[in-house]
Amino acid sequence: MKKIIAAAVATAFVAPAFANENISITGNIGYVIQNSDDTATSTSNLDANNIAIASTHELDNGLTVTGTFNVESDQAATNSDGTNLKISGGFGSLTLGDTSGAADAVGDYSDVAAWYGGFDGDGVDAFALYSVSPVDGLTVNLSWSPDANTNSGEGSGVDDNTVGYSLKYAIGGGEVYYASEKTSEETDELQFTAAGVKYGFNGITVAYEQASEEVGTATTAYFAGTTGLTASGDDLDMTGVAITYSMGDVTLAAENQKQEQGSTELEDTTTMSVTYSMGQLSVAVSVSEEDVAATDSTALKVAYSF
Repeated sequence: MKKIIAAAVATAFVAPAFANENISITGNIGYVIQNSDDTATSTSNLDANNIAIASTHELDNGLTVTGTFNVESDQAATNSDGTNLKISGGFGSLTLGDTSGAADAVGDYSDVAAWYGGFDGDGVDAFALYSVSPVDGLTVNLSWSPDANTNSGEGSGVDDNTVGYSLKYAIGGGEVYYASEKTSEETDELQFTAAGVKYGFNGITVAYEQASEEVGTATTAYFAGTTGLTASGDDLDMTGVAITYSMGDVTLAAENQKQEQGSTELEDTTTMSVTYSMGQLSVAVSVSEEDVAATDSTALKVAYSF
């Protein structure tokens, strides 16, 4: 009885703090069984097994504040990647913490397969993202990260010393975007650009996007994270083409991703998948063929979102 009374008293004090709050708990969890070139079968969890707790509050001055605490579990560690604070109003929205950079806030149109594939030209995370829609259908994004970003939380994915902007315009079943980011993190000042277009009709969506990144003295791309590069002065060029078709609970998807530096082809991957959705539970099969590395892979993915 004393425990019940204590709980009731505690609730009486706590409840007013949540009276005007809109609290949501969402997350994703799933696992993949995969095989490459008929070698030993392996298993893994999803890239973004996570749980996110978000609280939204409308202030007396009309501003809306949303705090999101994200705990992401990967194969190596649990971190707070994606935890941020967002302030919205008539001026647009300002997000601080670990958020999408200008390029990451748009695009990724050709990343459609349930597993494997994926367009690498989607930029990096930023500490601050400002978004505004001056006219219907148009969104403008500006992002910034300071010289040092060591205190944004354990496991933060924010990249230092980076600025960027992007434009996205949607009309009818179509959408286009352009993005540009620049960093002085390395000894060179590196520039990254990306652009894309997609159009959907009668359950079919087709998409095309391309990106280009200056390569400095390092042999790993700063924005795309691609290995196998040379410090030759040639840019890294990426292209992605995709098509999806949805019919009820089934989605068919196919994409092709290419990466080149000068005359050297680094990647040419074609991936096809079929996904069956049962509400929040989905089961998918993906088949991928990588021509440059001559690797064939197959995966079975089971995922649950809430």
